[in-house]
Amino acid sequence: MGSLISQNQLTIEAITTTACTALFADYDMEIREASDPGTTGSVHYCGIIGFTGDRVRGTLLLAMGEEALRLAMPEGAEVGDSAHRNWISELSNQLLGRIKNMLLRREAEVYLTMPLALRGEHLSPLPRERSHGLHFESDGGPIRLWVDAEFIDDFILPTEDVAGSEEVPEEGEAMLF
Repeated sequence: MGSLISQNQLTIEAITTTACTALFADYDMEIREASDPGTTGSVHYCGIIGFTGDRVRGTLLLAMGEEALRLAMPEGAEVGDSAHRNWISELSNQLLGRIKNMLLRREAEVYLTMPLALRGEHLSPLPRERSHGLHFESDGGPIRLWVDAEFIDDFILPTEDVAGSEEVPEEGEAMLF
């Protein structure tokens, strides 16, 4: 059972890394995996958002310093605690939305909860699976990311898109209901 959990954790972390890199690139912010995660410093803003589905459920935590958050904000956006709260929540929501689309292509549909924003220093979750999280560097400082997922009924998350899986719109495409 332990190797199944580890395999799924590695797959969801790979999906999360891809989604995170693409999200920040869409805001003209280059991020790269941290060469030494132990020296990336403290984190001040954190967006937490949950997800649930028939095959997987869990929580995503996105944390970054004020300068990195400011660089990720759209040009001309307001600054300050309220704006930072809203933007870290929006970034975590957009990131999990991208992950959701990737999971759909791997036969794992999920629904998202409302994001929660926190501010603090040296934030670190206690995930189910032993994970040190994903650590990125940016010109504005560190970006930390944890995804804590539980897979149901021995579901193995495919490492690639499944042929014939659900059609998913491109990122940023509007869907009208």
